[in-house]
Amino acid sequence: MGLGRRRLPPRRAGGDARMPRQHRFHPHLARRGSAVGGYKMTKAFVRALAAIGALLLAASPASAQQAVGAWNGRLTVGAMSLRIGVEVTRGADGTLSGTMSSPDQGAAGIPLSAVTLAGTHFSFEAPSIRGRYQAEWDAAQGGWAGTWTQGQALPLVLRPGAVAAPARPQAPKPPFPYSEEEVAIDAAAGVRLACTFTRPRGTGPVPAVFLVSGSGPQDRDEALAGHRPFAVLADHLTRAGIAVLRCDDRGFDRSTGDFATSVTQDYAADAIAVLAWLRRQQGIGKVGLVGHSEGGVVGPMVAARDPKLAFLALLAAPGIPMADLLVAQAEAVARSIGMPAERAAQEGQVTRRVIEAVAGAPSAEAARAAASRTLAEAGAGSEAIANQSAMVATPWFRGIAAYDPRPALAALRLPVLAINGATDTQVLAGPNLAGIREATRGNADVTIVELPGLNHLLQTSASGAPTAYAATEETMSPSALNLIAEWILKRR
Repeated sequence: MGLGRRRLPPRRAGGDARMPRQHRFHPHLARRGSAVGGYKMTKAFVRALAAIGALLLAASPASAQQAVGAWNGRLTVGAMSLRIGVEVTRGADGTLSGTMSSPDQGAAGIPLSAVTLAGTHFSFEAPSIRGRYQAEWDAAQGGWAGTWTQGQALPLVLRPGAVAAPARPQAPKPPFPYSEEEVAIDAAAGVRLACTFTRPRGTGPVPAVFLVSGSGPQDRDEALAGHRPFAVLADHLTRAGIAVLRCDDRGFDRSTGDFATSVTQDYAADAIAVLAWLRRQQGIGKVGLVGHSEGGVVGPMVAARDPKLAFLALLAAPGIPMADLLVAQAEAVARSIGMPAERAAQEGQVTRRVIEAVAGAPSAEAARAAASRTLAEAGAGSEAIANQSAMVATPWFRGIAAYDPRPALAALRLPVLAINGATDTQVLAGPNLAGIREATRGNADVTIVELPGLNHLLQTSASGAPTAYAATEETMSPSALNLIAEWILKRR
């Protein structure tokens, strides 16, 4: 959702577990010895923001059979208390294996290896996040008392029982008072998008919107950290009388295409095809676009090529040059997770140097080499250098980092809503809303709103830290949901 860095994972099938996705380029996560482990899930930007961990094994030191089952505990990382879940199974040959999860970070299905039971000692490794757990059975605590090591050593006690799933009270639940259907839409360059179309019951005409997600590979619900923001938004809008279409990104989940080679302009081309499909449906009136984060970059691109677009809603969208946004983001996110101000400022400086290094490179190979040198000078570890330099050398990152959204915003001559949360640390409300206001001053119908206490996902959040996304039960604030619906209905 956020803007910054993304990983390029294999396409997933429906319910496959995967690491949480993040959407930023953050050099501080690459530093040696960092307690905050790696980065993003993806839509990009690459591995999980805070170190998580978990144990694995067993209830009783008596046997491997008794080690099998569900375990839970809490890992304290700075000011955060993260719930940890572990599932241990035994194969036909007696070999133990398992997975771990961190519901508060939206991480699930993390594979464990080297699961070992030796008397009262248990240990395991989590190679994908470079973590290790070693523990002894502690009868007084009723579980395994040990140490999770991932950059730094942290105490972790695992007790019997499955970890509780995060509460998501806004998740839509049937039966619905509207129709819902799965559709496939032919988009640009032979891509077929898999989508969900919800519409109010009745004859219409009703306004309709296409929801465009942020950076990185995302499904139609913009699933992130155990939340499904676009599912919640679509449900709210459709109940209010607005038809909604949302699709899996090209090359992700059930949509065809190649995500790894796609750039922002490709998503704009897909959106134009989707909007044309919407207009062909019976009972549909005015058709608009709602873009979140990088989707707010796509929206003005679409408006420039689609004169029939009736309105545009920008949610946490960029209003300043992307290079400046990414630098501010790196510093703000670092501060939000408790980093001292001086070091947080250094994060922004490193981000600026990396962007400048890849911008002047004549090829992807040269960009990767330049980024590697810059990250090494900043103290990054070898694995982080390899992963991050590959990401920033992609056509997508080099294009988005060089992009200035203001000319496209200035050309808009349709109704525009721009909203942002005041505690957003990924797309800072102050400079970006000011940039949008200045760029659109020639447009007679522009509504700009800064919503107090909301973060980048438009959740209620005092800190705005991305590490708090999963721990927050609210998926999207009712104040944001109501504002979006009411604004669209006034322009129907």
